[in-house]
Amino acid sequence: MTELDDLAKLNTLREKGIINEAEFEAQKKAILAKGIAADKPMKAKNFSLTEAYVSYWKKSFVWRGRATRAEYWWPVLVNALITFLMGMGTSAAAASSIVLYMAFSIASFFPSLAVLVRRMHDVNKSAWFPFVPVLGAILLGFIAGVTGGVNGVILIGGILILIGWSVAVFIYTLIPGTEGANRYGEPNQG
Repeated sequence: MTELDDLAKLNTLREKGIINEAEFEAQKKAILAKGIAADKPMKAKNFSLTEAYVSYWKKSFVWRGRATRAEYWWPVLVNALITFLMGMGTSAAAASSIVLYMAFSIASFFPSLAVLVRRMHDVNKSAWFPFVPVLGAILLGFIAGVTGGVNGVILIGGILILIGWSVAVFIYTLIPGTEGANRYGEPNQG
C-alpha cells in the first residue's frame, strides 16, 4: 500500500467524522514521515573486529550479498597476524608449526574468497572481477607452455596488466560500498 492510498483512507475517515482534524494531521505526518524514511538509502553496519571475524567464519561459503570494508579488512588483518605468529613459531617446533600453518591456510581459503566476492559486490563489481589477474596468469602460463615460451613484450605487457588489475582490486577493497541497494542487494546489516 502506498502513502497515497493511506492518505486517501485517512481523508475518508476525516470526511465521515470518524477522526477529527487534529487526529488527521497527526496521522498524516506519520504517514509522510514513514514514506520519507523509506526513501532514504539503508546504511551498512559498522562492524567491530570481533563481529567482522565471527561473520567471516559464519559466512565461509556465502557468495551472495555484500561485505563492508570492516567485514573484509578486519579478517585480513587478523589472518595476517595469525600467519605472522605461526611463522615465528616455525623455528621453534618446525614440523608441528608447518602442519598448523597449512591447516589454518586451508581452513581460511574459502572464507577469504567468499568475503572478497561479497566485498566486490558491495562496490557493485562482479564476483569475477578479482579473479581476472589469476585467470590472466594462467592464460600466460598456458601460452608459454604451448609455444615453448612467450615473447618478451607479451610477457612484460601481460605482467603489467596483471599488476594493474591487482592494484584496482586492492583499491576497490578500500573504497566505501555503494549507498543503499545495488544489483547485489542492500548494504550488510550484520
